[in-house]
Amino acid sequence: MIGERAWTRAGLGWREAGVAAAAFLVVGFAILGAHVANGGFMLDDWTWASDHERLGGFFHTAWTYLRSSTSYGGSRPGEAIYFALTFGILGNHVGLQLAFALVLAAFMSTAVYCVLRGLGLELVHAGAIALLVLLFPAADAPRLWTSAAYGQLGVGLYACGVLLTLRGLRLRGRDSYAWHLGGLACYAASLLTYEVAMGGVLVGVLLYRLRVPWRAALRRWVFDLALIVPEVVYLHHTKAASVSVGHLVDRARLLQGEGRILLTHLGIETGGARIPFWAFVLVVAVALAAAFAGRVPAATRGPLRRWLAILAAGVVAVGAGYLPFVSSSAFYTPLRQGTGNRTNIAAATGFAVVVYALAMLVASAAGRRWLGAAVSAALVGSLAGLWIDQLNQDRQTWDRAAAIDRQTLAAVREAGRPPSGTRIYTFGQPGQTAPFVFTFSASWDLSGAVELLWHDRTLYAVPSPTLEPDFPNIDDPSKPGNTPANSGLACRARDVQPRGWLYVEGRDASTYGKTLFVDVPTGRHELVRDRGTCLDWTRQTASR
Repeated sequence: MIGERAWTRAGLGWREAGVAAAAFLVVGFAILGAHVANGGFMLDDWTWASDHERLGGFFHTAWTYLRSSTSYGGSRPGEAIYFALTFGILGNHVGLQLAFALVLAAFMSTAVYCVLRGLGLELVHAGAIALLVLLFPAADAPRLWTSAAYGQLGVGLYACGVLLTLRGLRLRGRDSYAWHLGGLACYAASLLTYEVAMGGVLVGVLLYRLRVPWRAALRRWVFDLALIVPEVVYLHHTKAASVSVGHLVDRARLLQGEGRILLTHLGIETGGARIPFWAFVLVVAVALAAAFAGRVPAATRGPLRRWLAILAAGVVAVGAGYLPFVSSSAFYTPLRQGTGNRTNIAAATGFAVVVYALAMLVASAAGRRWLGAAVSAALVGSLAGLWIDQLNQDRQTWDRAAAIDRQTLAAVREAGRPPSGTRIYTFGQPGQTAPFVFTFSASWDLSGAVELLWHDRTLYAVPSPTLEPDFPNIDDPSKPGNTPANSGLACRARDVQPRGWLYVEGRDASTYGKTLFVDVPTGRHELVRDRGTCLDWTRQTASR
């Protein structure tokens, strides 16, 4: 077994951290690099891209987001700066944006690796767990979707804060507090970007206790909690103003229940249980019995106790990862697929620790060192292979969505530049290639795309999936979506009214002469000038 590399006064070696970062970057691009070439923008990406073109420079864009209560960036200062900066540097180049998402994935795994090494875990174990974090398929939306990529930055910044604080705990006096101040800065940057690591800050005292006595750990933790107070106030006023205690309890039960199911699915949202939960319980029970049995050799009891402690830490990390979502809407659940699995990004590290610790418990029970190494390698290797296969399947569904979007935009481009103020309706494209992996499926994404296509902010677009009877509420699946009674397209005497949960009577109507219909599969298009033409189109598309 590779021995522990000491946490020296100078901190973790830059060479080791650099090699780890390069390795994770290579693995990330090897598995998901095809998405950089074949993927595309989705949903909010088009809004950010359109805003970038309209607003221009970084400072103007960032300030607009910061003072706007209607933009996504306006609710989180770090998020506003992140999108203003990334689009300011990378522009609307899809490949560069998707490549940067993979860079952030490597950054997050590297930060996790460094923390694990700082806590005393051997190189081989820290590397394996950080690799599993990178491969965890139930949190691959931030790797595949640019609008979710900053969740990885939030987790990575938090891990950097832990790293700096742990370094400070090794020192005394002003140097110690200076390092902790750096850690607090990273925590603050993480929470201001995305509050996904809030649970990690709350349980940070447990990490500090691994390095110093309780009194010193609690003294440092008090400073961390000072960052949480304004965050909780913000969440209460902007995210959960009407949330009751009963709702919080129900959400907590739902999150832990689905998290447990996700474990039995071995980190894959779909399908049935690959290992029943009782099997995990049995492994832990047997390990507990052996760890404290007098007849078991000390050489076996020691590793069992150690990995049981690491397993418990992983369970706590999973819970901390889900804590910020206790007050969120019903959309954010561990088993939500596609764009929704960003819910698991903070819990991914905990899941990786749990499954790795379980594998090591099984391996430790083997007794002989070489046999235990072979067992653990087989278990972890099999799991990694399963996850890589799932990542590849997920990537393909996202790439298919991007291909459909390119086909849609090609049909709109073929129709020619429409008059300013025109509302463009597309027909014939599917809304999803997999659950919550969307093609153009909202008014804001297709509108942003056509605004970029023709450089005209007066254009507006309506994709056909949003008019269909079974179109769900993609913002919050617990709320009503479309039904046969409230969906479809109304060809009225003077205008066209889209109907569905996204559209408002009157506000979203478009007048004849400023209404363009585009049939994506055939490429047919027509500027609709009267009710008869509108009715002909709706009949033809409905019969297809």
